[in-house]
Amino acid sequence: MRIFAYLLMASVVFCCGCKKEEQKPEKEYIITRKPVPEKQTGPITNDEFTDSKDVKWLDKTYTVHIRRYPDKELSLAKDEDGKVYYDNKVELIIKRPDDTEFYNRVFSKSNFSEYIPNAGFKDCSLLGIAFSEAKDDNLIFGVSIGSPDPISDQRVPLRLVINKMGDVSVSREIINERQQDTETKKQ
Repeated sequence: MRIFAYLLMASVVFCCGCKKEEQKPEKEYIITRKPVPEKQTGPITNDEFTDSKDVKWLDKTYTVHIRRYPDKELSLAKDEDGKVYYDNKVELIIKRPDDTEFYNRVFSKSNFSEYIPNAGFKDCSLLGIAFSEAKDDNLIFGVSIGSPDPISDQRVPLRLVINKMGDVSVSREIINERQQDTETKKQ
């Protein structure tokens, strides 16, 4: 009987050993929550932006101050996905070397409405104004109007020129030879 008990124990050990070898290794599972996009609860605000730079113009050094800020009083803008944004205003101040103001004006997209296709005007936003160069008797700025989404590249580039008398003219920026728009209008 002892022999039978030993054989039984040996077969159990043998069978258990085989089963362990056949088992697949345990997998490690990482359980996380899938991020749920937040639902928009109100209009999105683009960051405020300020820039100041000294510019050599008319043999003197002028200072150009540009400040873009969202304005909750303006009509709302939308991006391609339907997200709603506050539109922006841009304040442009140019100071003479003696720190007196040569030019001071606040722009909104309505100042550039005649340069934007009617189909997109309602939903676009004034993205910004940036100093480009001082050339001859003019200070030249780039103006960008388009989708308020910061990662979008849908925009209409414009050129804003301020002459030494403080007169302003705006024109469509020429991107290629086919898009020649020579019409320049005074603001």
